[in-house]
Amino acid sequence: MGNAVPLFRIIRRGNRSGDHDGHSGLLAREPRGALGWARVFLVMLSGTLLLCLVAFCSYRDGPSGPIIRMLPSEHPPQAGLTELANGTRFWLRGSWGRIVSVTDGCRAHPRFESFALACKSASGKLTSLVVMLELMPLLVIHGVHCKECHLPFSGQVEVEKTPAADLKQTEALSPRVVQNAKVTLPPLPQSCRRFRRDEKDEWGFGIQGLLPSDCMVRFDLLVSLSSHATEVAKAVPPICFAAIGDWGGATPNQGFVIKHLQRLMRRHWVKFLVSTGDNFYPSGVSSVRDQAWSTTFEKPFSDVAFQAVPFLISVGNHDLRGKLSAQIGYGKRSARWYFPASHYGASIPLVQACSDVTAGGATAVLVNDTTESCAADLLDMYVLNSYADGSWQQQVADGTDFFSRRLRGRNHRWRLVVNHETVFSGSMHGMHLARNRPFRRRALPFLAKHEIHMYLNGDDHLLEVHRYEETDFITSGAGGGALLYASFARLPTTLWRPEKIPGTDGNGEKFVLGFTLHCTVPFSDVLLTTLYNVNETHAEILYNHTTCYGRSCFIN
Repeated sequence: MGNAVPLFRIIRRGNRSGDHDGHSGLLAREPRGALGWARVFLVMLSGTLLLCLVAFCSYRDGPSGPIIRMLPSEHPPQAGLTELANGTRFWLRGSWGRIVSVTDGCRAHPRFESFALACKSASGKLTSLVVMLELMPLLVIHGVHCKECHLPFSGQVEVEKTPAADLKQTEALSPRVVQNAKVTLPPLPQSCRRFRRDEKDEWGFGIQGLLPSDCMVRFDLLVSLSSHATEVAKAVPPICFAAIGDWGGATPNQGFVIKHLQRLMRRHWVKFLVSTGDNFYPSGVSSVRDQAWSTTFEKPFSDVAFQAVPFLISVGNHDLRGKLSAQIGYGKRSARWYFPASHYGASIPLVQACSDVTAGGATAVLVNDTTESCAADLLDMYVLNSYADGSWQQQVADGTDFFSRRLRGRNHRWRLVVNHETVFSGSMHGMHLARNRPFRRRALPFLAKHEIHMYLNGDDHLLEVHRYEETDFITSGAGGGALLYASFARLPTTLWRPEKIPGTDGNGEKFVLGFTLHCTVPFSDVLLTTLYNVNETHAEILYNHTTCYGRSCFIN
């Protein structure tokens, strides 16, 4: 054969004696000729295909490794309901229901941990206190625990199943079915308690939304799931919270978002709302009497669906241009506005099952959720204020104290962080590297240390989903602010961003206007986030994302 330039192949070749031929690396000489060319071509083709496959998998998984199992339906799998589905009695803790009407002189008081009323003190009023509730229809009510009653009390409950208010057939979700419950409590002198001005709630903050003359009634329901349901796991709806960000202007876009959020709350058991900040454009509020409280918050959120639901508040850079003390102070006037400090934590109970609540437990005393005999499902949520750079170290220290003090034991605790500023984003603030990179370096160690399941933010006026290591990053900033925030780049962490979305009729090609819904079934290991895009006439689901409690819902 004629002389040819030596080629190389990506293998190691031994010599005749069985020893290596001196090429200790990956490259070895290839025999000359057409056969050698063919071998090299095949090897190079195989290598190229292998590299493409590896690159594709790495791109798809991002830095997290495993593939997330996407759910086709709106609800997460009903895993972890074994204890509840077999008839175990548990305390409702204000979940799967809402107060719809109360005795004259009282009003529903939004609380995270129970059903509650704020009442005008009337020591001489001896008539029973009557509360009407809407409850999930599968609940069997066994008794009432009056938290503030001076004497042990076994409440009276009357229930009647009835469909919820009719909803338009064109709307995306079917109406929920409820049962109406009439709860009778002792007269106010026995069931209502005055709180001292210096008295703190379970998270170390003053009781909010009470007038000086008010007292508070709190009660829980002892319930079980109906055994008549043949498939309880499929029939039980999740408990949800919704998030809306960058909504702080009385604009048509804000109105569209709130209208569809209101409709959604009539279908789901939404326990509370989260604001991811920029509550008032352009420069926050100046006082607790600022007109913006009426035009931007009270009137837009005046529907009955919002009246007994607490808003867990974080603040953004536009809010900090006004008086932060005014947003903190407003919570003392309005129980719906839960913002007790510039940064804070709250442990929000969903349900609590106690093994010592027996068949005769209708009058059982509510057991503290740190007791070994109880299993509580909770959301530990910590709210940061990272644009207040000067207090960052204190925020981290307080957050570390908050998460380290949460007792694990048998409790099932989701760990969430809410903040206005984005950690990962393909939009304006994520691309502002001079600010974003230093903040990311500060935030990620804190999130990793406390094994945070979800980081929820606003700032960029769109919806995005990212995943880094064991934490999901959800941008919910499409509440009605300026529609100037396109998603410019797909990052290695990106799972979903607003690009051209096949099959959607709304404004999903470049910009997104909407909110996020986050739902979980008690004691399950799945938290499902649903992204909603809205316009004046309709709402549509853009994306479903699964956040895992552990690694049980991942595919390797």
